[in-house]
Amino acid sequence: TFLPPKSYFPIAETKLKVEQEIGEGVPKLKVKLSNGNNQEIKVMPDRVSEIAIQRLESKNIKIELKEVGQGSEVKAVFEAEAENIGKLFGLIETSLKESVQIDPATGNVLETTRSWWAFLVFGKEPVLQNEALI
Repeated sequence: TFLPPKSYFPIAETKLKVEQEIGEGVPKLKVKLSNGNNQEIKVMPDRVSEIAIQRLESKNIKIELKEVGQGSEVKAVFEAEAENIGKLFGLIETSLKESVQIDPATGNVLETTRSWWAFLVFGKEPVLQNEALI
């Protein structure tokens, strides 16, 4: 499991093998991909968390470093997921899951996924760990 320095931000989880190399006096993190290639991680989970909080408009975010793609197109991305509660049409309470994929080399948002009807949900608030939608 990849554990960044302790901070206010969530910890990124991973099932991938992450290695630290020290070259030119500067530590570098690399992830070993299933196709045998290595990919450098330049953006740390605390920065990924900031990007995800801003993009998903939630502070209850789960971050995971994972592999996406197939064959020679395999790459590592940070995937941040958030679940919010809001009111559909301002009336009906509903749960809304959103996710964003962030490039670990640049910090750029690669893909955002949310329900097509998300624009109809108002008053979004994060779902707390022990809270259930009734």
